[in-house]
Amino acid sequence: MKLVDIIPKSGAYTWNNKRGGDRQISSRLDRFLVTEKILLEGIIVDSDILPSGGSNHWPITMNAAILSTSRNKPFRFEKFWLSHLEFISKIK
Repeated sequence: MKLVDIIPKSGAYTWNNKRGGDRQISSRLDRFLVTEKILLEGIIVDSDILPSGGSNHWPITMNAAILSTSRNKPFRFEKFWLSHLEFISKIK
């Protein structure tokens, strides 16, 4: 499916078993996956792991920004379109 794992800019884990010492287990269970196509279209995607607030899960956020400028292109009429058999009916 060509998915890309968005690595968080801050934090390493999104879950912790809340135990101390050798019994502590931490993992990055929660993550964002986006298609390669999104990244190739000039959309910048990043994520952050936020403070836990007492839970054993840390919330994560995803931000997306479009880098490219507007893709508005002026309409160009091509004269050869008039020769297409269905042109007039499509316009109507």
